[in-house]
Amino acid sequence: MPSEALVPVEGDARLHVDLDGPDDGPLVLFLHGALASGRAFRGQVPALRDRYRVARVDQRGHGKSTHVEEAAWARLDIDVLARDALAVTDALSPRAPAHVVGVSMGGIVAARAASLRGERFASLSLWSAPPRPDPLWMAFFARHPVPTAERALRQADERFRLDAALRARAAPRLARWLAQRP
Repeated sequence: MPSEALVPVEGDARLHVDLDGPDDGPLVLFLHGALASGRAFRGQVPALRDRYRVARVDQRGHGKSTHVEEAAWARLDIDVLARDALAVTDALSPRAPAHVVGVSMGGIVAARAASLRGERFASLSLWSAPPRPDPLWMAFFARHPVPTAERALRQADERFRLDAALRARAAPRLARWLAQRP
């Protein structure tokens, strides 16, 4: 039966998690990319929920999880997000390792979490997640820049139906990030 949880993580934050499947089933933890939420994985739930406990996390600053204030974004890094993922894994599957699926930023977070505590993971599935900035990847984006932050947000909005609050917070950050790219 579907349910929701709020998992406490460091810094008095709480991560929202949508749960499906049997409580005692092996955990499959989904980690989304930037500007998305756990909803991005709702299409995978029907294939997994009969056998697995499916957890779709809203990572810190996304979806229904604790929002991150502007000043705190500067201190937020992959290690913090990796520790968040480990906290969710420990809370939902304290004795058994989890299967983790990460897309884009979520894949980078999953890989870092596995490097910190590999024994907590039965498997990793990393989608569109480079292990480090690849020179060819960087060269591609240098030749094909995203014209504006507005266009990138519009594309994300069309795909993930961003809520107005997330869109308002993301727009200035995305504009700064795009301006800093080579």
